Amino acid sequence: MQGLNKEGNIDTSLLERFEREIWSKVPHLEEKSGEAKVVNETPLIDITEDLRECARSKYGLDLGDKNLRVFGKFDSNLLAGSIKVRPAVHIVHDAIASGKLRSGQTIFEATSGNFGIALGHLTKLGLDVVTLVSR
Repeated sequence: MQGLNKEGNIDTSLLERFEREIWSKVPHLEEKSGEAKVVNETPLIDITEDLRECARSKYGLDLGDKNLRVFGKFDSNLLAGSIKVRPAVHIVHDAIASGKLRSGQTIFEATSGNFGIALGHLTKLGLDVVTLVSR
């Protein structure tokens, strides 16, 4: 099979495409020279003023004199937003890197929905995804 490593167990072509098109777009840890660093951190936005305004207008609270800062995760910039993309990407990356998943194979997943939606992004890599959703 074209694209397999020397041992014949890892689809290097699929792994390279996955890392370029999906892995590079989601938060994950990379270890180099014994140090781990987060790549593609989820952006945080300062929502302190919005919180103060909400507290004032909705609850009559004045937080203006309080020394506080509040941040929120901005997941909308992530691949597939926040719909369970991190676990799906990590599971599939590990499966490809270990040789358990190769081009042309089908992924079957029993899901409540979100995880299956995240897996749906893999179809652009040539993997078939079948999700089974119970009633």
